Order: sequence, then structure tokens, then C-alpha cells
Amino acid sequence: MDTSSYLALLGVAVVLALTPGPDTVLTLGHALRRRRDGMLAAAGSAVGVLAWAGLVAVGVAAFLNSSPAAFQALRLLGGAYLFHLGYRAVTAHAPAPATAVPATTGAAQVTGSTAAVAPTRPGPSRRRVRSAFTAGLVCCLTNPKTGLFFLALLPQFTPPGAGALFVVVVMGGTVAATIGVHLLVVALAAHTASTWLNRPTVTRRIELVSGAVFVALGLMTTVPVLASWV
Repeated sequence: MDTSSYLALLGVAVVLALTPGPDTVLTLGHALRRRRDGMLAAAGSAVGVLAWAGLVAVGVAAFLNSSPAAFQALRLLGGAYLFHLGYRAVTAHAPAPATAVPATTGAAQVTGSTAAVAPTRPGPSRRRVRSAFTAGLVCCLTNPKTGLFFLALLPQFTPPGAGALFVVVVMGGTVAATIGVHLLVVALAAHTASTWLNRPTVTRRIELVSGAVFVALGLMTTVPVLASWV
């Protein structure tokens, strides 16, 4: 691949990265809660792009393009996952009822006296960290448009005689790195903004909006497929 072809590939990758999509919304949602979660969601999306490059190299995307049933099934799966993400965003920080616990004075408990206290939130766990990365990965892998993007990209930029390793490492690596860097910037910017907007009412509204966006994206993904069956 010559320099001009590589620069053209890089330009296309930048345009793809700057185009808003489920990965961007997902990264924003996680970053507003915790910077590390946003960065891990961005990393998961980048790994998903690299995985799609590998799937294209072995012909999976070509199969999806030639098999309407398989393509629609993947779209339905992706739409269902977007609905799941929307539900999680809406219910992530729903107010929890206060619990009544015995009130104490010093080391002695006051008999028959109770006090309402808000439940404590658990700290960040490894499960939560894995969840952020997995969400980014699955969100990308269930988006068949990424595979079709690589399928359309291959004939334009792949040099004659290039093998699957070239497609994955050079082409896939370039696109994955570009998208990953863009999403990391989005995550860092969102987290920085959240330091000024870190009020419960504002945070809750942002989560509701992101949940609504996920649901809307899920509808845009699944409704055309379901309409084609009618």
C-alpha cells in the first residue's frame, strides 16, 4: 500500500469515527459515570472494529451481505442489545428507597428507635470494569454496518496479493486505532464536563436522554427488519 492510499484509508477512518453512532453514545454514557468505564468502553469498541476486520478477512461479512436472513438476524440481535443498553441507562441510577435501620448513640443502641438512611452504593468492582469493556465490544460486533464498511473498503485500498494478515493488522488496525482514539477523547471530554455537571438531577437527565437515544437506535435497527416480514 503506497502513501497516498494509506492516507485515503486514514481519511475514511476519521470520517467513520466522527460519524455519531451507538459506540459514541455508549462511551459517553459510561464516561459520565466514571472516566475509566468510558475509556474501557472505547477500548471495547476498538477491539470490536479489529474483530470485524478479521471477520471480513475470512469472509464472514461477505456471507452476511449475500445472506439476507443472516444479515437481518444480526440486525435484530443488535437492535435487541441497543434496547438492553437503553434499559440499563434509564435504570442505572434510579432512586433507591431509604431503609429503616436501628438508630444508635455511641456504642449503645436506642431500643425501639429507627432512622431512615439512604443505601450505600457499592464501589467500582472488577465486574463493572469488565461490563464496560464488554458493552463496547458487543455493541460494535452486533452492528453489521461495520462489517459492510470493511467489505466496501477492501477492494478500494487492499493492494494486489495482500493476505488476511495485512487486512487485519494494517487496515483493521488503522481504523480501530482511529476510532479508539476518537472515543477516548470523547470519554475524557465527557468526564471532564461531568465534573461541572455532577449534580444528581443533571446526571439523571443525561442518563434518560442516552437511554432514549439507545431505544431510538434500536427501533431504527429493528423496525425495518420487522416491516419487511409483514
